[in-house]
Amino acid sequence: MHALSPTDRKTRNPLTHQKHKRQIFLQIIVPILVFFSFLIFLAISIGTSNPENLTSWASISLIFLFFNLMVAGLLIFIPTIVIIYGIYRLLKVIPPNTYNVQQYLMLIKFQTQRVCSIITDPFIRIHTAFAAFRALISRIF
Repeated sequence: MHALSPTDRKTRNPLTHQKHKRQIFLQIIVPILVFFSFLIFLAISIGTSNPENLTSWASISLIFLFFNLMVAGLLIFIPTIVIIYGIYRLLKVIPPNTYNVQQYLMLIKFQTQRVCSIITDPFIRIHTAFAAFRALISRIF
């Protein structure tokens, strides 16, 4: 396999390029133009209608605005409820297990303290005896 040179990569096939441009126009630009022309037509027809119709159109537009806010609120509210329920379930499970873990940790703590006391007590007794002996000698002499 030979690699393409940089100039070969930059040249485009004119048929596929033309087909790509046509697809962009038909699939992107035409729907956007149709949508915005519909919006402009709708705005003009609403603006030229009688005043009684304007209040109903204003109410309809408010409904659409609030509907979007309600959907956004639900998208925030539902995960919040799921998180709260998950925490509720965890709090039912965690306390007994944490109590068991705490009991094991307390057992490890007491065993460690007992072993440390066994190891350090002879050294403390020897140093206490030497300190008492030095204090006695210093008072005598």
